[in-house]
Amino acid sequence: LGLPGNPGSVYVCLNVHLIHVLDRLAGAAQPRPHRRTARLSEPESLGPFREFWMRARTRISDKGEIWIDPLSKQSSHMITNLTECTALACLPEGEGILETGSLVEWIPTWPNSMFTASER
Repeated sequence: LGLPGNPGSVYVCLNVHLIHVLDRLAGAAQPRPHRRTARLSEPESLGPFREFWMRARTRISDKGEIWIDPLSKQSSHMITNLTECTALACLPEGEGILETGSLVEWIPTWPNSMFTASER
């Protein structure tokens, strides 16, 4: 498995690709990561040429809904937000803006997940 050189990108690839490969090699019936949906807490621009895995935090509202809070410093060379990252939200390829409250797919991150490994 080839990994990029920037630490933020490596973190994303480990959570999105390596966990999947290891689960497949181990014979898992449903390899992780398992995508979930949540609401976006602030507007985010889409990228016209590729999907983007945004580092984020999850929180649960008073109504029991899961919300995605984007973290600052999303550049691939930045690592300061990795200690707070509990989720990677998948922003789809496209043009425009996802508004506050939009549903996005996300995966819990390892090892900072608010879910146990068996729930990922």
